[in-house]
Amino acid sequence: MSKNPTPERSTDLVVDEIISTFKASRFAQVPGYKRFEFVKESRGAVTVLRENGNTADVRKAVLAKAVEAVREKQRIYTKGPSSLRDFGITHVTSPTWALLRLLPLNDLVR
Repeated sequence: MSKNPTPERSTDLVVDEIISTFKASRFAQVPGYKRFEFVKESRGAVTVLRENGNTADVRKAVLAKAVEAVREKQRIYTKGPSSLRDFGITHVTSPTWALLRLLPLNDLVR
């Protein structure tokens, strides 16, 4: 008798988990990269404070697209923020990638 593989969790669930983790930790930073601070969450985005003092909105749809990108090509998880450009994510690659890295790779792809 073979085991059924665990079904993939919905992208929305993973995005909610990323944002919950960000809110709880208040910061997202991958060693060697820029740090981002949680400012607020709205219905469609999470606002981050960049190290330079500017804010940026990372839309939940962009975060979902990034999760799907990692599911398609897991190397994105370690390749760096610019790897998200191959999936049409621009302008907020660094904070989006930092947010992805709040969860272990297995939690993003399962």
